[in-house]
Amino acid sequence: MSSDASSAAPHTALNPTIDTALNPALNPALHPALHRFALDYVVPRVPANTAGEAAGGEMTDRAPGPDSATLLREACERNRMDVRAIDGSGHTLIFAGVVVGGLEGRVTTLVRAYGRAVSDDAAATREHLKARKLPLPAEGEDPSTTLPVEVFVVAGTAVSAIVRVPAMTVTAAAEISAQGTTTEQAGAERAGAEQAPSSGTPSDARGADHGAEPRDQRWSTGLAVDVFDAVGKDVLALAVDAAQAVPGIGAGAVRLNVPELHSAAKASIEALVVDADIAAHERPDVGTGRGVSEAIAQQILEHASK
Repeated sequence: MSSDASSAAPHTALNPTIDTALNPALNPALHPALHRFALDYVVPRVPANTAGEAAGGEMTDRAPGPDSATLLREACERNRMDVRAIDGSGHTLIFAGVVVGGLEGRVTTLVRAYGRAVSDDAAATREHLKARKLPLPAEGEDPSTTLPVEVFVVAGTAVSAIVRVPAMTVTAAAEISAQGTTTEQAGAERAGAEQAPSSGTPSDARGADHGAEPRDQRWSTGLAVDVFDAVGKDVLALAVDAAQAVPGIGAGAVRLNVPELHSAAKASIEALVVDADIAAHERPDVGTGRGVSEAIAQQILEHASK
């Protein structure tokens, strides 16, 4: 045996059983709210073969289509606005020979400079929300007990709501559904696997991909699932209140931590996002798309007429 071979580091690949036990996307015990949502809401709404193949790529991306900026431009054109490109990525919006607004990427002139500055500053956002006595996440709040709901608000009206779910979670939920078990039972089984002996990585050596998901990624990655018809009116009202807490946000998304879709009880406001992904709301992976860009275009004209 060569010296290189004899001195090589031992193989430390994760044991598949332990890998599952430590992955929140696969183990209901680590993210019970999202797994219950996938089992109760998502799986019944997608074909069985699609849900089972989600992690393999069948549902990991929306069908090809226009991006958010293109959707906005097309909506303005449908509303008889002349969309003229200017320097960089900006566009001027002209209606009947009069400049009525503009857009840059995903953001239109419905968002003023002050609103954008506050939404980009987490501390400033919290201060505005606190001034309105709106609920903020408690220190040490466990995100695994809530759903990441993103509500798009245009001119004081909620027009869409989605939840992001990892594709692997849908696959796991489909398997649980096929087995006739509950998320609690599956979670207990997979949590127990973490204690199983293994010649690979020790059960307490979690890789970088197996810890808690960064908070901001909960609303920006995974399958987009339309929940607009399922969320409670008080959840939508909370989102509207949050958007109106900051002057200058005429259109944007409100990211909420919601324990139960039908109720705003114990819900909290995570962030305001003026450049949220409109395409995810208009072309969700699961459910009905909502006309966010159309609502924005119509509001630009209405605002200009005042």
